[in-house]
Amino acid sequence: MVGKMILPLVGGAPAAWNSCLFFFQLLMLAGYSYAHFSLKRLGMARQAALHLLLMLVALALLPISFDRATKVPEDPSFWLILELFKRAGMPFFILATLSPLLQAWFSRSSHTRATDPYFLFAASNLGSFAALLVLPM
Repeated sequence: MVGKMILPLVGGAPAAWNSCLFFFQLLMLAGYSYAHFSLKRLGMARQAALHLLLMLVALALLPISFDRATKVPEDPSFWLILELFKRAGMPFFILATLSPLLQAWFSRSSHTRATDPYFLFAASNLGSFAALLVLPM
């Protein structure tokens, strides 16, 4: 949706789509890496406190918007990635961390199904599919 918001500024050229794809894949990898290494290095209590702080920072950066009067360079690829980092980077990074962190936190809980938290993957996929169905085109 963020890509759809910025594309009118840069046009629908393949370079614009590729830059958006690169940005979101990079942040997804960064979010997964953060989830893994922060739990490993900080432990669950300190990691949860850090994550709450990061979530509040990301919340303060919402809503995501782009100025329509912005001058766009002729080759917008690098500019587009920088704009996406500035406007949507932190919120998307936090969003990318939620699924692996919730599953890791759940697996460390005392719930009876905590030893096999993989049913959460199915719930996540079902939620994503439902969101795609209701997404306005």
